[in-house]
This record gives sequence, structure tokens and C-alpha cells, in this order.
Amino acid sequence: MKKYIYILFLLIASVGCTDEPYQDQNLIPNIAFSTTINLNLPESQELLVPSGFVVYPNIGHRGVIVYNTGIGEQSVDQYLAFDLACPHVEVSSCGTPMDISNFPEMKNACTSDGIYYRFDLGYSVTYEKDSENKSIPVEGVVYDLQQYRVDDLGNNQLRITNF
Repeated sequence: MKKYIYILFLLIASVGCTDEPYQDQNLIPNIAFSTTINLNLPESQELLVPSGFVVYPNIGHRGVIVYNTGIGEQSVDQYLAFDLACPHVEVSSCGTPMDISNFPEMKNACTSDGIYYRFDLGYSVTYEKDSENKSIPVEGVVYDLQQYRVDDLGNNQLRITNF
């Protein structure tokens, strides 16, 4: 009887799985790093303001952008960190960080391929633009930004890490 229950469970579990069109194909290789950011330093002051961001060029592959989401003090989701390497381009073929001149919109700085990114909603969004400059979601394969973990250590200290 246990055998039949087990088979029934496996059958139900396998039917519940679906083939979703979403497939993250991020081309940014994993690297191990951990760094601490002091929010009391002048270069980090923008992170004390909701929607403020700071680029730290010497961490990650092409620098890391840290963003204050404005979601309450001491919230787990108050800060987000993403690599500025373009996720749909091999890191070895583009040595330039993504263009953030129109932040929160970011784009590939090496070629004008029409793919844009943003993460101000709390997650990575990949899109293209139509002739009227309106956002169009990219269907199928999506190249999410490489997100890093942010830990609030207290005393205005943040740890950015990928492990």
C-alpha cells in the first residue's frame, strides 16, 4: 500500500511541474567576495536617502550598484545590490560597466543592442523599447541582473557578498 501512495505522490508532483517560458541565462560568472560599506562615510551618504544609490567600482565584475529601496528602516529588503556587468554579454567581451546615466534604467555600454534593465521595483526586470520609447517585456530567455546579498550589520554598516 505504501508503494502505491508513493507512486501516486510522484505522479501528482510531476504533473504539478510546468514548463515555463522563463529561463534566466545570466552570463556573469560567480566570484567570491565580501565587503563592508560604512554608511557614515561621505561617499556612501546617498544610501541614507530612499531611492538613493551609490556605485562601488572596485567590487564585483564591473562594479556594484547599491540601492536604498526606501522600504522602512532595518528592513531586510531596504538595500539591494547588483553587479554592473551586463548580464547578456560575456564579461570577457565587454570591460565597461552598464550605462546608468538614466537610472533606474540601465543599458549595455558596449553596444546599442536595445536591451534595458531596471531593479527599482525590488527585482530585476529586462525589457526592450518600442518606437514610442515604451517598455516592452522581453519574452522567453531573460538575462537577470546579477544580484548580491546585502546584510545590515548595524551601526550604519552594510555587508555586500555573493555567498
